[in-house]
Amino acid sequence: MGRNVANPSKVDVSVSGIEFNWSATGCTTKWTGTLYGQYDNATGRLSTGLDGVPASQLVAGPGVSCLGLFHSGDTLDIKATYTLAPKQQITPPA
Repeated sequence: MGRNVANPSKVDVSVSGIEFNWSATGCTTKWTGTLYGQYDNATGRLSTGLDGVPASQLVAGPGVSCLGLFHSGDTLDIKATYTLAPKQQITPPA
């Protein structure tokens, strides 16, 4: 986590230990990995994979059963913006 030099109101962040379980008819997948992003203290928005921020990459674990659509080791890129409510003030360590 660190201050973004290009925009002082933004803080670069990462959240490790992400676990995302997805299931639908004929499909079960467990994705794990790290979410990388930026939090904007001015707007309260957390963005990942947008505006030059590296895409968060989750990896499909063993035992994937998804009609051949996904396989163990496949990656899932997350590109999104979330608005935190209430807005938080995040200060990176010095």
